Amino acid sequence: MAAGVALIASSVIISSSSAGAEELAPDTEVHEAPDAESTDAEWNEWADALEEEVRTTDWAADSAARGCELVSMDIRHTTVPEERGGPAGLTVPVVERTEDCTETTSISQSPSTQNRTTATYSAMASACAGTSGPGTICLSRSGSYVNYSFTYHGSSSPTGFLRLYERSSSSGCGTGTTVDTSVSWTFGSGQTRSWSTPTGYDHYAASFWRKTTFGHTNWGTVCDTL
Repeated sequence: MAAGVALIASSVIISSSSAGAEELAPDTEVHEAPDAESTDAEWNEWADALEEEVRTTDWAADSAARGCELVSMDIRHTTVPEERGGPAGLTVPVVERTEDCTETTSISQSPSTQNRTTATYSAMASACAGTSGPGTICLSRSGSYVNYSFTYHGSSSPTGFLRLYERSSSSGCGTGTTVDTSVSWTFGSGQTRSWSTPTGYDHYAASFWRKTTFGHTNWGTVCDTL
């Protein structure tokens, strides 16, 4: 089961995983979310496991594994709505990071180009894609968490947010059901912001939405199964 978490102002999405185990080949333990039939104790055990995972994860090493240097991080907590089956007031952690990825993200800046992992990207995220701006958006997994990041390569100061989607299949690369949305940031040239959400193995997409005069526009999307 994929478990998605959003800030309190948004919604929490907990949906069934559609990806086959043969496609995913997980090499780290993932704490899958309980469902509507689970007991309060099971939900609390899941939340406690996430708290322990966040506390014990070396987030600097995780950033380094993707070719980035951790600049700062913040652990936030969000509430899981009761209609998803969990007890009232249950919170889970999400991770916000500022990173310096300037040495690796310049490898590919071609808009709308999907860059899957190759030898060149062995120290980077599972998948990266160039965006408008210009910029680079990436997806990766860290245990129970899916990480999605945006690096800005331009000379202005755009403001926007990241959004994670669950997709029904691995074909193509479009958006799907919203899993989580980050806070909004203003970017300087070369700055990377990442957001990590606890969610199970599945097909995912991440997009960077840039603020405009009349709303937001999608600067680019990356997809992966992880």
